[in-house]
Parts: sequence; structure tokens; C-alpha cells
Amino acid sequence: MANELSHFFRGYAKVELRHLEFQFSLFGKRVFDPSNFKILQEKFENYECAREEPQNFIAAVVSDDLLEQVITQSNTSPGILKDETKLPWLTFPDDIRLLCLYGKHRVEAARHALLPGDRWWSLALYSEDELRSQLCIHRDPQFSPGDIFRNWRHCELTGNADTTFWQSLISPRSRKDIKRLKENNAEIVRCLDQLIVFPGLWVDFCFTFIRRILQISCPKSHTI
Repeated sequence: MANELSHFFRGYAKVELRHLEFQFSLFGKRVFDPSNFKILQEKFENYECAREEPQNFIAAVVSDDLLEQVITQSNTSPGILKDETKLPWLTFPDDIRLLCLYGKHRVEAARHALLPGDRWWSLALYSEDELRSQLCIHRDPQFSPGDIFRNWRHCELTGNADTTFWQSLISPRSRKDIKRLKENNAEIVRCLDQLIVFPGLWVDFCFTFIRRILQISCPKSHTI
């Protein structure tokens, strides 16, 4: 995966928040969590952004033609963009929006907390390609248990090749619990599957929920 990413990687830069946008997707991304947004907003208001720390960079896609044009207009060069310790400013035309592949909590919190003139974030820029979905999955390290379960079930039900990735994020103990639930209480699993299209319902989900279902004597009457 790292080799694939390096082929599409174009560099790092600071970009104003007004140029950043996010595509709505039911699967492959984190559920937007208002409590996480609030925590980040309070941190940013106390100047705890750490926007220039590499682990906080946000991946975004941009066409090569547009990037070449903006690099020239911003008086920088492709080589300078490759240095993550000295991020150049890139000035995009007013009507341009860059699709960010994760980091919505950070950007929304920054929009609310930062003062005008200081509303920007550090981006890792990649060329537009089918690699978008892979970047969403492999570069966002903060998936919640609800994100993991609903994306894993979605991939299993649709035969998606990312099933193995999502399953790898589930602990061995929880995998055993889910296997037991599927074997002994298939109706409950079917009910849960019907809810995976509602991201907001999964914000407070945890895998111990599955274990508790297995431990009660009449699980159907308690959960359905």
C-alpha cells in the first residue's frame, strides 16, 4: 500500500479551510461524532491545533493540471512540496474545493474555533484516482467500534474486498463473540444489518454489546 501511495503522492501544503470539502458516504468513513467535534473545538480554542504535525495532516485529492497551475501562482515548486517540515502556502482560486478523504472533525472544529485569517490546515496532496477509497480506509487511524462493525458487515454483505481490512480491526475475542451470535442468534444479526445504513445509531456502539447479548438468557426479547 505504501508503494501505491507514493506513486500518487504530490506533496504537502497549507491550504485555507474554505477550499476543503468532504463527500458524504454511508460506508468507508467515520461516523460524525458531535462529542468528538466539541472536544476538538475546545482544544483548538486553546491553541492546541498542532496543524503542522505530520500525524495531523489531512489527505486530499487534486488534479495534476490544477496543482501545477496553483504551484506556479503560489511562487513555489513541486520539490518544496515534498518537505513536510517546511510547508508552503498554496493559494487556490475562490471557486475551487479540494475533496478531503478524512479529517472532517478537525476541519469543522477548526472552522468554528479559529479566527479569520488563521483558518487553514496542512494537507497531504494526492493525484485524483481510484486510490481515493484506499486512502480513506488506510490513513484514518481513529475508527470507532461502530464504524468498524457497520463497515465490516457492509463489506461482508456486498462481497467487498475490504472485508479483511475491517475484520483485522476487531479483536480476536470480539470476533469469537460475533461468530457465536451469527451461529446462535442469526435473527439479531439480521436486525443489526438493517441498521448499518444509519450511521448516527452507531456512535455509542461497543463490541461488549455483542457479549452482553450472548450472556442474557432470552436475547431476542431484550434487543428486538
